[in-house]
Amino acid sequence: QCQEKKVFGSLAELQQAGQSVKNNYWVMRHGQAVSNLDNRISFKNENKDGLTTEGKNQVMATAKKLQTEKIDLVISSPFRRAKETAEILAQELGVPIELADGLREINAGVLDCQSWTAYEKELPTIKDKIEKAPDGGETVMAMKARVMAVLFDLEDKYLGKNILIVSHGLPLRAMVFSSAGIDNRTLEKVGWKETGMNNAEVRPLNFKSYPHNANFDLDYHRPYIDEVKMSCACGGDMKRVLDVFDCWFESGSMPYGQNHFLGQAQPEFNPETGLGFPADFIAEGQDQTRGWFYTLIVLGVGLFGKSPFKNVVVNGMVQAEDGQKMSKHLKNYSDPQELFDKYGADAVRLYMLSSPVVHAEDLNFSEKGVGEISRKIIARLLNVVSFLELYGNVTGGEISLPSSHHVLDRWIISRLNELIAKVESELELYKLDRVIWALDGFIDDLSNWYLRRSRDRFRSEETLVREEANNTLLFVLIETAKVLAPFAPFVAEDIYLRLTKNQSAESVHLTTWPTKKDFDQDLTEKMSEVRKIVTLGLELRMSAGIKVRQPLASLTLRENLFASQEDLLDLIKDELNIKEIICDSTLAEPLQLETTISSDLQAEGLVRELIRLIQDWRKQKKLVAGDKINVKMSVDNPIKVLVEKYLNEIKQSAGLLDIDFSTLTSEQSLIGEIADTPIYLEIFSNE
Repeated sequence: QCQEKKVFGSLAELQQAGQSVKNNYWVMRHGQAVSNLDNRISFKNENKDGLTTEGKNQVMATAKKLQTEKIDLVISSPFRRAKETAEILAQELGVPIELADGLREINAGVLDCQSWTAYEKELPTIKDKIEKAPDGGETVMAMKARVMAVLFDLEDKYLGKNILIVSHGLPLRAMVFSSAGIDNRTLEKVGWKETGMNNAEVRPLNFKSYPHNANFDLDYHRPYIDEVKMSCACGGDMKRVLDVFDCWFESGSMPYGQNHFLGQAQPEFNPETGLGFPADFIAEGQDQTRGWFYTLIVLGVGLFGKSPFKNVVVNGMVQAEDGQKMSKHLKNYSDPQELFDKYGADAVRLYMLSSPVVHAEDLNFSEKGVGEISRKIIARLLNVVSFLELYGNVTGGEISLPSSHHVLDRWIISRLNELIAKVESELELYKLDRVIWALDGFIDDLSNWYLRRSRDRFRSEETLVREEANNTLLFVLIETAKVLAPFAPFVAEDIYLRLTKNQSAESVHLTTWPTKKDFDQDLTEKMSEVRKIVTLGLELRMSAGIKVRQPLASLTLRENLFASQEDLLDLIKDELNIKEIICDSTLAEPLQLETTISSDLQAEGLVRELIRLIQDWRKQKKLVAGDKINVKMSVDNPIKVLVEKYLNEIKQSAGLLDIDFSTLTSEQSLIGEIADTPIYLEIFSNE
């Protein structure tokens, strides 16, 4: 009549505004019965299950307590133990009795006459009891429906009455929690322990009508909500506004709904003071621009004058490789499970993270791209781990930052700190693809430069040299696993557990994020120049048709970039296999390679070629690095002279204990040729 409108945010508000309850209700469990003595289920033979003497005394005591409540009638289950309870109450209180079949005990089917312990064993959880029933029996959900039907019928039938309901343990539990608006899903979380009642116990029932479906579950949807009647101050009845909010309004209400914010500050959430609001970021697809993103902002600005999120990560659409929409009918995409089996879930994850799809651009999904990520990042990193396990010393447990003066160790530690800083800064900006690029670059440096230039250090006869290389690589790999963990969780976990041998944190995901330290920018830049020079030097060798195994006399640089830094110059010498580096500012090109090969240099080249042949032969024999062997060798005299001259170098590099020159002619002993000279080799024991 007055056109007033009200907004309700909870069942309590809805019930408070609703019409007053027509009647007052009390619920009471029957007195002690014979079946209670041995905790037995009693359904089919209920007519033989009357009250004990103690049970009758219990009911008499409860009846005296009820004298002041002015009970008008008793509604009872028709089962004997409940009916006898109701008869005593009716006689003592002077009121009539009505029997309601819906108040009977739960039908336990094949478990009838067995103990309630058997029922608990058959249906151990509340969820089981709600959804399942013993053979021939009924579920708690079905029982609740018939019990609550009785209560709602009483509310329609009577007005202004004080009604006492007598029933059994489970039916009364259902009536109590349903009257409180507790649905099945909530009941699974909170339990129903508090709703249990003792024999002859009585308590008032706090019941108000609520919108419900056929199972008497609380349900705010139509048509149930329209059955709730509310009174207005003007004397008229209020009814629901027929217009409904767009469903996106509910999504826009997410920050407040998930914290049950109804205007009052919560312990961890209060938009008005900024507690837990706004969110640091949200993430969804580009199609949500006019959906969720929009409604979030509309409600946030409308209610509190600010956006409910500080940042938004928007992903584009993933399409088939040909640019079409992925379709089961067209079968134009790879089966995800097959991709996981072939490349691993982390490869797919890294591929997606490194793609334009993470900043709102569309992606034409390509299995080749997944394979490339798998090879360039995952396989390359795991190869480094395998190298350390094979040639290093993995003792287990965490390892502290090692102290090493070797330029490669100082450089890779600096690069690690640079990586940590880079990942942190890009994550702060939500540039996820740049994180993967940074990881890719670091792993390439670790594998293709640090490890390749450090291999000989792992075979060094000097303990300190081996330990510095081993501990540095071990530390770097463990820290890299921690950085990698948010993006490739399975690979990171594998690396961490393999290298710590389960002697540290239980999981890499339970460790702290690596501490960011200063990195040596000058060393990083100079190492980058070293690699550029090496690349150009290798191109000059290729143009001249000279293999890297062939030593050369010198390399001339136009710029003196590494004055007094012999350790960096040594890297260039080793990588390009040259004897000397010269600086000449008058040089026309950035660098120049001396390609004249002397007889001594040629001899060294032949020795390196021989070492390569022996190492390849060892691999064919499936020998590992630690296998030191004696060999018999058959070569022509010129090569024999070279072997004798460089004997120690050959033995150390090829993993040999001794070389015995013999005459071998078997084709099985032929391992290759050097300078058109056949090389024969066999393993022998000197025992």
